[in-house]
Amino acid sequence: MLTNLTCLFSGYNIELNASGDLPTDPTAYLPFRNMATETSQKHFFTLFDSMMECVSGKKVWTPKEKVRQRISPSGKVSITDEAFIVLCLENYWEKWKSMSAGAVSTTDGANIATGTLTRWTDARRGHCQFGGWEAEGLHRFNALCHKSRDSRLADTCYDAEAAYQQYAIGLYGAYGEKGSKFSGGSKAPRDFVEVFDDFDCQPPSNETELVVSGVVPDVNSSFAA
Repeated sequence: MLTNLTCLFSGYNIELNASGDLPTDPTAYLPFRNMATETSQKHFFTLFDSMMECVSGKKVWTPKEKVRQRISPSGKVSITDEAFIVLCLENYWEKWKSMSAGAVSTTDGANIATGTLTRWTDARRGHCQFGGWEAEGLHRFNALCHKSRDSRLADTCYDAEAAYQQYAIGLYGAYGEKGSKFSGGSKAPRDFVEVFDDFDCQPPSNETELVVSGVVPDVNSSFAA
């Protein structure tokens, strides 16, 4: 039984454990936005809360965005984001399971696996500089894109995303403040102070304004006028 899993996305380590009902197979995250059972709902929430930010960007899919509005209209998570996260799960699942079990060693930052543990990449592929994914993996990516799009068009999409939004509010607060790196009970609240905005300054419209502002007009341009 799989009790924990370390997923490596874009240099980020994501620790998943049995307390979050870790599935035995990544297909448990499909179909997207599956709310049919309590378990499938947990997988849906985990996918978008713990993993999606590693593809969409931690500075894009932030706690504040998660609570602000539903996933689809937010524009922060794309169809290709959703497809790629599941593609990675399907490709690296067995490798990550072996890593969590201690069957994969690490040398100079490179993971050395015993045997073939990825579906569509090998030791030299899966990286941009080495050519990327096998054709079968790209076909799978296209299929997942269609699955993501279909889930967004489904009648159940609104309720599923609204449920996730409420889940996020429960985790991060109504404004996402609990997920802010600057939040904390030990810090005193600060007053709002409007600071000078250099980009809000309008250029002077005539020579008089130039002189008043302390900028001397070009001599040649003055005589030319």
